[in-house]
Amino acid sequence: MSTLKVKAVATPTYAGVPTALTLKTDDLDRLVVAANGSVDANGTLRVTGSVAPTTGAGIEILYSTLGTIQAYDRSAGAWKDLYYSGLSHTWRANNTEAAKIDSAGIFYFNSGYGSPAKAYGCRAWVNFNGTGTVAIRASGNVSSITDNGVGDYTVNFATAMVDANYAVSTSQTQYASGNNAGGGLQLLGNPATLMSTTQVRLASNYGAGSITDTANATVSIFR
Repeated sequence: MSTLKVKAVATPTYAGVPTALTLKTDDLDRLVVAANGSVDANGTLRVTGSVAPTTGAGIEILYSTLGTIQAYDRSAGAWKDLYYSGLSHTWRANNTEAAKIDSAGIFYFNSGYGSPAKAYGCRAWVNFNGTGTVAIRASGNVSSITDNGVGDYTVNFATAMVDANYAVSTSQTQYASGNNAGGGLQLLGNPATLMSTTQVRLASNYGAGSITDTANATVSIFR
């Protein structure tokens, strides 16, 4: 077993008083505590322990069992997850802005756009079989599909939209030749009520106003 030797070197000094405390391993500076109390670390700095301070100024941090960095809030008398409280937060790659969260909590990212652009997320999606007993194959933020009759479906959201001004993108199985003119999975119902914050109603149309069940249907909601 090898032994790691660690030594503390106080350098330089002024009138016999050290102005910095340096911790070395293998003659390399690893931790430097300056006279003003700032700390520079060369390597991995691990913070452990959870003994809450009671008085004094400064910031106390720890790495929690949940994998988060926490700071001690004296006014609340508890450890809390550390967060950034500025007007916005920016991430850079190669000194170029790659992503940011602005003061309104809106996320921007650069994924080939050339500069960070506002991210518009898919708020809900579903892939389902609309024949026989309607069955969801996979989904996100969709609680269920209501079968209103032949080729008539209501997609119900698990978490409501902020309003009904979202966009709906759909696809479905192509019908046999001659039966697919003007067809598609389309919005169905009264224009004032077919889209709400909790659901959207769709019909599997195969032309001439006729509707039929579809075996493969997908729906995506964007806002």
